[in-house]
Amino acid sequence: MNKEKTTVKDLETITQVAKENGISPDQARYWVKLLELDTHKIGRNRYLSAECADVIRQAANFVAEGKTPQEAAVILKELATVTVTEKAQPLAKQTEEFDSRLSGIERGMMLLVEEVKKLRQENQILRTQLLPPEEPARKVLPWKPESPVPDPLANKSLLQRFWIELTKPEKMRRHPN
Repeated sequence: MNKEKTTVKDLETITQVAKENGISPDQARYWVKLLELDTHKIGRNRYLSAECADVIRQAANFVAEGKTPQEAAVILKELATVTVTEKAQPLAKQTEEFDSRLSGIERGMMLLVEEVKKLRQENQILRTQLLPPEEPARKVLPWKPESPVPDPLANKSLLQRFWIELTKPEKMRRHPN
């Protein structure tokens, strides 16, 4: 029935339950299958929880009263659904409470999302206002080689060149510095 953590101390083997109720272990296994009960296999043995053992005891009592195992299974399943629905009613209230809380959280999250969108838009506007104005692009002039300066000794005679070379060698330079 319920899959909860149980220890071996809380469980009974199918053969123990069968002996207690005066039925064969094969009948007990058949009823477990018929009633769709949960079993735990540990080693070579199959174990039943205390609840499942009680269901087998009730089935044995119904069969002892003269009912067939199928009829007993139908009755026990109906009883199980009644107890499940009784347990489900408080769960329905909790589910409604959780749904209302969840919808409240969802609304809160959507409000936060909208607020974040507005803040991002405002932030973008402020950034555009705070940015420095764009500077116009400077015109880049490509490099050009300097025009060649004429040789200062080009139009001089050989004697003049010799005299300049001896007396004033700085006049021989192409760039006056």
